[in-house]
Amino acid sequence: MPGWSKKAQLSIIGILLTVAIGVVTNLVTNSFTWPLALIFAALVGLAIWIAVAQERTSPDSEHLDKRNRSALLNKMAYRCSTLLPKEEEQVDLSLAAAERYLRPGIAELRTDRPELDLPPQKISKVFVDSGQKLLILGEPGAGKTTLLYQLALELTDIAQEDPMKPIPLVINLSSWAKRSVGTSFEDWLLAEMQIGYGIPKEYGKKLIAEKQATFLLDGLDEVAQASRTACVEVIDRYFTDLYPVSVCCRTKEYEMLRQYLRFEFAVKIKALEATQVEAYFATLKLGQLSTAWQNAPALREVLTTPLMMRVAAIGFSDSAISEADLTGPQQVSATL
Repeated sequence: MPGWSKKAQLSIIGILLTVAIGVVTNLVTNSFTWPLALIFAALVGLAIWIAVAQERTSPDSEHLDKRNRSALLNKMAYRCSTLLPKEEEQVDLSLAAAERYLRPGIAELRTDRPELDLPPQKISKVFVDSGQKLLILGEPGAGKTTLLYQLALELTDIAQEDPMKPIPLVINLSSWAKRSVGTSFEDWLLAEMQIGYGIPKEYGKKLIAEKQATFLLDGLDEVAQASRTACVEVIDRYFTDLYPVSVCCRTKEYEMLRQYLRFEFAVKIKALEATQVEAYFATLKLGQLSTAWQNAPALREVLTTPLMMRVAAIGFSDSAISEADLTGPQQVSATL
């Protein structure tokens, strides 16, 4: 029975044992008859029929888990591909180590270190090298959520190649403070997994218990300010040991916290440099906008994040740029 499920095999073994006990008993007591032999044969046939029926209608949990895992990874890959910018619109973000934003005693010896630039590399490598506990900081529009989904996509690719790797799940923290009184962090997570990904509660518990999920938590700054420090505390308590997790937050809101995360590493998304902006406009063939950006200090002052560059690409078509729109940052922002 090498190809049958454990449930089917146990059904056959159970009935065969019953038959064997009955045969031995009848032989010992000299009461074995051909009618009894036919009954025993019928029971053996019934065992096989039950096993086949169970094999067809009730796949074992291992097969079911494989199908669930595959479906979930495909869903995650599709979601990332739809939410991430198109290839020609992507901006290679520059990152700097930001260890001073880590909680003592993780960072007590690192507070005087400058925010050193990280070499260009995949965000998944930064995540793995950080011990799979990574804090991502940045200004509004800097690309924190985009970077988190890029991390999710790269981890999805890894998990599709290696069945032992956990499934990445992006969860927004904004609803945590709105949870019902008495709801634990895990119950909130399970509810968000069901709402966001259609994951049944029992399967969600299994993923958590077996550490088969990597939680990428977005929007710490979207948690109500009065609840934000409590959210940090519960994240630290819940994601202990080697459980993989990443958290995104705006830099200013994170600096206002009374307590920092006890993570292994933190990165900060840097403001865009001139070469990155010029390359973006050149790729999209926005020549007039590129010229305006080079000549208008107000436009350069506003276009420092990927979000504002995308907005400018839409708000300033090549036929819609006027000097009046570029007289100051406020005029630029109003036009956008």
